[in-house]
Amino acid sequence: MKKKYLFFELTAIFIFLIIPPLSVSPDASATVTVANNGVPSLWNLIQILTALLLHLQYTLTIQNKRTHFEKIQVMFRSLSWWAICLGLLLITHVLLSLAVSLLGIPGKETAFPEPGAIWAMSFLNLAVGAFYEESIYREFIPQALIDILPGKKSVRIFIELFCNILFAFSHRYMGLPAVANAAICGAILRVCWKKSGSDSDGSPHTGSMYAGTAAHFAYNALFFFFASH
Repeated sequence: MKKKYLFFELTAIFIFLIIPPLSVSPDASATVTVANNGVPSLWNLIQILTALLLHLQYTLTIQNKRTHFEKIQVMFRSLSWWAICLGLLLITHVLLSLAVSLLGIPGKETAFPEPGAIWAMSFLNLAVGAFYEESIYREFIPQALIDILPGKKSVRIFIELFCNILFAFSHRYMGLPAVANAAICGAILRVCWKKSGSDSDGSPHTGSMYAGTAAHFAYNALFFFFASH
């Protein structure tokens, strides 16, 4: 894709999808709803359509260059990195929860839907959210910036930090602990994207978001299940 078209696409994503969550200020008295309380919304539809289109764009431009053997390698790497990534996400959550408890940082009240048929939609919302965030923050934005900006090592380090900060502060409405958790987990998921899909030539363009999406969803689903009981 030509850089000018990629730039316009990236600008539109920033204006309509990245900036709005950053503008939501944390409210100590507000209740955080998980998985939109199991209620489907227009935002969920926008998320899944956007993520599918962006990932399809990436697949057609990058992954089709892989040989059949390389695609099989990616599948097996994704299975192993899914387990590694999920384990690291859970460890991060436990350690940060302990730190927050020891420091006496007040947590925000969280609302969960009652068990029942609505839970199916809740888990679907969690899956859509995980796929959307992996597509936007781990694949499209960093890879688009790598394509647009000069290929220096310092520039790539800046891109990685910048994208992770965007992801972390998109959770600002949930409070400072959520921002810290998202920063660490975002870095883990980005490494998972690189390691599970990287080709033998070490290209910075050949990642895979399947392991990260599965780990992201499993992490959120486990939190949802145990925290709601």
